[in-house]
Amino acid sequence: MQNSSTKHLAKQVPKPSTGFTIVELMIATVVFAIILLMTLGGFVQIGRTFYKGVTISRTENTVRTIADSLSSDIRSSQVAAGTITLESPTTSGVSYFCIRNHVYYFKPGVIFDTDPINSPDESDYGLKKGDINSSCNDPSVPANKPDNIQQLLGEKMRVSKLQITCGADINDRLCDISIHIAYGDNELLDSAKVRAVKSNPTPGELSKGDDVLCKGATAGTQFCATADINTSVLRGGSL
Repeated sequence: MQNSSTKHLAKQVPKPSTGFTIVELMIATVVFAIILLMTLGGFVQIGRTFYKGVTISRTENTVRTIADSLSSDIRSSQVAAGTITLESPTTSGVSYFCIRNHVYYFKPGVIFDTDPINSPDESDYGLKKGDINSSCNDPSVPANKPDNIQQLLGEKMRVSKLQITCGADINDRLCDISIHIAYGDNELLDSAKVRAVKSNPTPGELSKGDDVLCKGATAGTQFCATADINTSVLRGGSL
């Protein structure tokens, strides 16, 4: 039979601890941090994919709208045989051509940006369409400014290529339209053609190539897109 002192000692024996050790807590914290970082990375990637999709969609919709406008004018006009004359850039850098009672004009490869800080020398350009009543003259000259001017591009877009070629024979009424549009800051674009003729081209020079594409692994590439359209339409009227 145990005496009272033995019972008292038995009560004093500490029970094993059931808490976490410092090492276990550190491991759990590291695992949680890794999971959190992976989750945040997933959300960032989803955001980039979303914005990339929006950027591509806007650019493609814009190039289709331009093609529809040109096609409509060609179908309802008596465009002469051969290539529609795209006048060489004027002293202000503007290229232009006329179809029906409309003039289309733009600065090749120049971004449309309403903020003069981003394009101080070529501010607020793009692809513009205006109404004319007589001959096709340089619309950048104030005296020739067309009426009802429409901007066909969205912010941060530029026309890299725009060409219309109609059948050389008077009986060939088919006209081919080729358009290349690029969206994004100059630093996001690259041009193989420009690099072939320039050793160290600047972002501004690269963005003006008619073959511009978005750079690959570049920060902000989700805000860059290019779109092409090649279509054909029958010019109207009997020539």
